[in-house]
Amino acid sequence: MKKNFGNIIAFEVNFRLFTFFVLFPIMTCLERLWLIGNKTTVITWDNIIEVIKNPITWIILIVLGILLVAGTMFEQFALYDTLHACKCGQKRTLKQIFSAGFDLISERLKFENLLLLPYTILVLRFGTLTGDVSSVISVIKIPGFILEDFRKHNWEKAAFLCFQVLAIYCFLRWVYSIPVMMEEDETSFKAACKKSAAMTKGKHVIKIGMITLGWLLLVCLLYYAGTAAIVGIWFLLSAWLMPAQTPGFNTFFAERFTPTGTIFYLFFLWVLTPLIASSFMCAYYKRKEQLGESIHEYTEPPHLISRYPALKWVIVVVCAVSLFFSGPKRFA
Repeated sequence: MKKNFGNIIAFEVNFRLFTFFVLFPIMTCLERLWLIGNKTTVITWDNIIEVIKNPITWIILIVLGILLVAGTMFEQFALYDTLHACKCGQKRTLKQIFSAGFDLISERLKFENLLLLPYTILVLRFGTLTGDVSSVISVIKIPGFILEDFRKHNWEKAAFLCFQVLAIYCFLRWVYSIPVMMEEDETSFKAACKKSAAMTKGKHVIKIGMITLGWLLLVCLLYYAGTAAIVGIWFLLSAWLMPAQTPGFNTFFAERFTPTGTIFYLFFLWVLTPLIASSFMCAYYKRKEQLGESIHEYTEPPHLISRYPALKWVIVVVCAVSLFFSGPKRFA
């Protein structure tokens, strides 16, 4: 990973900026169209039946699902493809990493890989103990009116807990599915999940769980320690430069910890996401060696962008339009 570490971080920074400035505004626009199409400003238990019956709901949900899967898998495919190239001793440029992500989702997002939809939206979002493994799926939230019901009915809390346990189990058993797809070029997602499940039988699933739990604890430690250090330094500087305007430490700390932590975590993820992917990829290679399987040589993606140059301009136009309409509102 040393050869490509700088370019991997550069990819994460650029992709997350693209997600924030382009992809999220498009999703926000679709959400507004959904509400307008249902002639409401909010979804509640009172209007949920009418919303479900409306064809506009399903059209927009399908488009949102495609965007979520495409965005998440773009990041995952690009990262794991680059990590496999690292294993084979190849250096990848930033352009090659982006190109590989686009080429691979263009090639792999097809009907036979429909399982990527529930895997992305349910398993990766609710089954990962390591936080945001992708910047895209972080937008998936449980609706507020459902959360309110959780506070009223214990059986709903229990049902969601059971679902989350199942999602975690599926994540641990299918953790090698994307590495398998990247290494074995023609493997479908369903076949990759089967192979991953076979590789994580018995004690190995516990090992993967310990790796995941280790990352969770490390992330929590670094998040709280890093945020506390930043707020502490901020307080000392404020007390030195503006002693009259600086409140007591407890008040200063309480008011600034959460917003500072949110911003710190966003930057922290630039490094965290590749490191988590790298740890799972290393565990995958080690497991293959234990099973006596050889590691496939790296194969270049099909370079669809080069084959269809008009796609570059389509992407540029979409980005420009999204930035034009969303930029001023985001920072107003």
